[in-house]
Amino acid sequence: ALQANVQELSEQLRCRTAELASASAEMERTRTDELPALHARLAELSAQLEEKSATADQLSEVNRTLPELQARLDEAVSELQEKSRRAEDLSVELQTARHGAKAAEDRLEQSQADLAAAGDALQAKTVTVTNMADEAEELQQ
Repeated sequence: ALQANVQELSEQLRCRTAELASASAEMERTRTDELPALHARLAELSAQLEEKSATADQLSEVNRTLPELQARLDEAVSELQEKSRRAEDLSVELQTARHGAKAAEDRLEQSQADLAAAGDALQAKTVTVTNMADEAEELQQ
């Protein structure tokens, strides 16, 4: 019985030794075949992490400056709206001034026509007075 027990333990030891050798060979294969790829993948992931960290830093900076930029944008929009209102007011004033200028131009043209008519009337009266003076002179002679 002891002999059978020793043989069984011996067989188990051989099996365990074979499993250990197989596991050792698998570990060596993993170390030589997969470990470099895992190191490369780790380096790649590390580089991606650094990029994402840099991007996160940039986003953090953007988020930090965003309120100031928003305030400046709001101020610029407000100024633009005020200038737009002022431009509309000036446009209305310009339209009013154009209408006033057109009315003044019309009045000027009418005044020039009236002046020309008055000049013609004066010329006619001057001719009449001259004719009367000539007749008076003839009568005196």
